Amino acid sequence: MAHFNVDIVHYHPQFAEQTVKMWRDSKEKAIEQKEMHSFDRHVYFLNHILSAHYKIELALMDEQIVGMIAYHADEISQLYVHVDYQGGGIGQLLLERAKTESNGKLILRTFERNKNAQRFYEKHGFSIIKRGCENEEKLPDMNCTPIVRQRNSNDWGAFMSRHTFEDKLKAIDLYLNKRNSYR
Repeated sequence: MAHFNVDIVHYHPQFAEQTVKMWRDSKEKAIEQKEMHSFDRHVYFLNHILSAHYKIELALMDEQIVGMIAYHADEISQLYVHVDYQGGGIGQLLLERAKTESNGKLILRTFERNKNAQRFYEKHGFSIIKRGCENEEKLPDMNCTPIVRQRNSNDWGAFMSRHTFEDKLKAIDLYLNKRNSYR
């Protein structure tokens, strides 16, 4: 996997059209569904709504937008990487910026059908905490948050981050039953 050298810059409206094109292409490929809003509406959303509530940073390579992230201390609202540059470390670089500035309670949403994003977030320490359908696309989605390992802990947190919710419930039940049998 090639890693790309990119510059991270703060969002500026001069990048609006290029950012929205990359965002729409990436999202449409990920969820296999056309964007429901017009291009102009999407630009308006980026410039007037998203930018008013989130810090937006762009990944630039040779003056081309190859990634974007919108986040604040406890949420990642948007994270997209250009379809031709996925798998090259750009998403990881953007995600690390949000993690660094988080308050320790970072949450994000992704679509269930976006298996690449699920694998990406899981690889970077996120675990599903809730499933639902809370989006305008009316597609099943999931909320994810990083599994945080406390200092001086055993491998319990690492174990728990690699298993399904049902497996976690069974493990907790076994642990509690075992602990209670020693009392």
